[in-house]
Parts: sequence; structure tokens; C-alpha cells
Amino acid sequence: MSNRYYDDVPADGFPESNSTITSNSTQGAAYLLLAEKLKHNTIALFGGPGDGKSTLLQYISQVYRAIIIKDADFLSKIPEKHAKGRPRIPLRCDLKDLAQWFAGGDPYLTTNDEGWRAAGPEGRSLEGLLAYAVRCSAGGGTFSVDDLRVIFRNERVLLALDGLDEVASSTHRRTVAEEIARAIARLNGIAKDLVVIVTSRPTVDPAKHLLVSRFVHYRLGSLDQALATEYLNKWLTQRQLAPDDAQELVDVYRDRSQEPHVKYLTRNPMQLAILLHLMHTRGYSLPGLRTLMYQDYIRLFFDREATKSITVRNNRPLLETLHDFLGWSLQSRA
Repeated sequence: MSNRYYDDVPADGFPESNSTITSNSTQGAAYLLLAEKLKHNTIALFGGPGDGKSTLLQYISQVYRAIIIKDADFLSKIPEKHAKGRPRIPLRCDLKDLAQWFAGGDPYLTTNDEGWRAAGPEGRSLEGLLAYAVRCSAGGGTFSVDDLRVIFRNERVLLALDGLDEVASSTHRRTVAEEIARAIARLNGIAKDLVVIVTSRPTVDPAKHLLVSRFVHYRLGSLDQALATEYLNKWLTQRQLAPDDAQELVDVYRDRSQEPHVKYLTRNPMQLAILLHLMHTRGYSLPGLRTLMYQDYIRLFFDREATKSITVRNNRPLLETLHDFLGWSLQSRA
């Protein structure tokens, strides 16, 4: 992972609350978010689909995990400056799981803990879900909200809350947003050193309601040409391509990435990953016409999404038809 993939935070620290950052720092967001001391402890991380919001949170959490358990193999593969600060105990939560939790569901279907369910609505809190998540992975051990509070009182903690925009229902998003605000108020009263990061797309209404003056607003920027080239090199290393295959892909990328409709796909980590896969599998036969190339791209995109969502798998023909209609509608209006 490049230390500048998420390069959108100024080198002199975070801005005052309720602002948007679009600078070109050479430090990178991962480096600044991993700093031992942060100017603000509540951060709203905004970005579009595939910009890397979840990846950034996962990376920061993994760095802290590796430092805590002294995972030398992991630490040897990341920039040295990312592992220099004191770690925080990372507690990561997908907010769609929190929405399901508040709706009375169980986001961890492998567990059937009737005793916990019998606790009633008082267990339906952010802290309740975090404690429950630990219990589900504890091999039969016990872990309660009281145990969780001991950690907050005595340790430095990162609370990584991912994907407010992925809560589909507006009512549920509002519930989740309000619970985040309540949980922060509760935890700030007992926490030794707490940092909270919430991710969302910038268009979600509850995010605007929640992420007000107490939050720093941080917007992920696009990859520039240097970062896209660095991503290409790391992609080649990870795939372990034969030298001739790797050189062919580099040549295809060099020749085609200057075309406007191809260059646009190099600005986003997810789009660039799909584009490189297409270039690897199609080579110089990658369609030259924008429409044909985008058809290949959207087909691969749905292949990717279908592995993550049963809804996409079961409704793929309908979703593809809807995308065709929306694309035609937007193009005709433009």
C-alpha cells in the first residue's frame, strides 16, 4: 500500500471542524491518521465508491494490530513511518451491522446466544454490538459491555465506524447516526484517549446531520498519475506475472492510459484495479471504443459485486438493465 493512496490531508494537521480537505500533502492520510497525537479525535471520512474509505480503515486497524502483537512479517511490508507511533486498540464496526442490530437482528449468524438476546433493548447499543462481536470470536469466553468500558478507560482506542452510506433505509441511517452521537458522548466521559472515524459517501443525509461541528470533515482525493503508476507496479508485484506478461501490461497501460475515457478510470483505486485486470486479460485487444470498453468494465464490476452481495447475485439482470437505462438517460440529458 502506498502511503499516499489517500493523499488528502494537509501536512500541518487537520483543519477546524466542519471543513473539507482537498490538498496535495506528500505525507498521506494513512500516515496522519496513524499519528500518535491528533488535533481532533472525531473524523468524518468522505469519499465516493471505490475511493478507498474502507480500505484505509482496514489498513490502519491492521497496522495497530500488527504493532500490538508484534507481527514482524506484516510490519516489514509497510512504510516504516506508519509503525512508529504508539498503537491504539482498533475496534471496527460495519454500520450496516449496527443498523441490523438495532432492528433486532443478529449480524453474526454463526452465533445463537439467547441469553444475550434476552437482555432486551438495553443491549442494543454501539457498545453492545462491539461487546457481542468480541463474544462471537472468543471461543466460548465471556465479554460484556462492562469489560469493553475497562478497555476504554485504560487504553488508547480507535473506533472505526465504516459505511454510513451502506445503511439502505433512511430511517435506519438516522437511527445509526443518532446512536453514534450518543455513544461518543457516553465514551468521552470515560475514555482515556479515543479517536472515532466514521466513513460515508458525501451525499448521505444523516451524515450531514451527524457530522457537524464536532467532526473534522475529510474528503478522499483522486489518484494522480504518479500514484496510478505506483499502484500499477504494486499490482504487478502482487500478481507475480511473468516478465514478458508484465512488460506487455506496462506497454498497454502506457499506450492506452492517455486516452480520455481510459485515463478517467485511473483516478480511483477500485476502477484502476478493474482496468488493470481488463488490460491483463485483453491486452492490446482491449476495446478502443469507449462504449465497448465500458461494457467490459461494468461486466467485471458486477462480477466483483456479486461475490459480496446475494442481492446483486439474485438480481443481476435487473441491475444491469437499470444501469443501461440510467446511463442512456444521463447521456441524453447531457
